[in-house]
Amino acid sequence: MAVWGRAIAVVALLGALAACEYAEEGDPRPSAPPGSSSAGQPDSFPVESTPDPGKEKRAQKAIDQISASLGKVSTATRTKSLGGIAPIDADPGSPFGGLAASSRLEAGRYRFRTTCAGDREAFLIVIHEGSPIAPRTIRCGEVDETVYTLAGGTVNIRLKGITPGIESVGGVHVLKLPAKP
Repeated sequence: MAVWGRAIAVVALLGALAACEYAEEGDPRPSAPPGSSSAGQPDSFPVESTPDPGKEKRAQKAIDQISASLGKVSTATRTKSLGGIAPIDADPGSPFGGLAASSRLEAGRYRFRTTCAGDREAFLIVIHEGSPIAPRTIRCGEVDETVYTLAGGTVNIRLKGITPGIESVGGVHVLKLPAKP
């Protein structure tokens, strides 16, 4: 009887696949109402056809400045992430699409050094094992240092700017602190 059940399932699957409509380029999509066109319904976001070398140079210069502000990587460094910070309503095709980092940390005390440039301020969001830790507002142009005591586990970091459409950058440097005596 199990063989017949499998055979019926295969026939039903083949029937469902045969009933599918596959539209050719330029034809209305199968789910579109009759008389409508697929034109103007892009499947993906448009991408700039030619990169702007001036924009790329400005971005690299800003990232270099952020890196210098955060300091050198040392044996205490667990995570250092640099890049564009995502303002609310950011252009998804922009190289300034957001800064996110994830790291697995052992239990202990950690110093989070954060800075940003190109915006007035940014929000630092730290999520430890799925639970947000008090979000902080960071003033751009200054280095913010916050110490967190964490149990071991995964830490996700997000740095988001506040002004849409600008070339803002930021960075987060996570350092393990020595145990208290």
